[in-house]
Amino acid sequence: AIAERTSAMIRRVGLRERVVFAGGVAQNPCLRQLFAEALGVPVTVPDNPQTLGALGAALHAAQKRD
Repeated sequence: AIAERTSAMIRRVGLRERVVFAGGVAQNPCLRQLFAEALGVPVTVPDNPQTLGALGAALHAAQKRD
């Protein structure tokens, strides 16, 4: 149900040829596969996906400081 609901939201904003799945839940191989099947595109999970949000926030804060 989560994969179907999320994939519907993704389609509303626009789907590209590839999806990057980040966050701690991206480490769940079952959910990763369900997203790939629901979206019909490859789903990429980076190394340490749980740290991407914090890294992005730190980069954003550093740019705002300049």
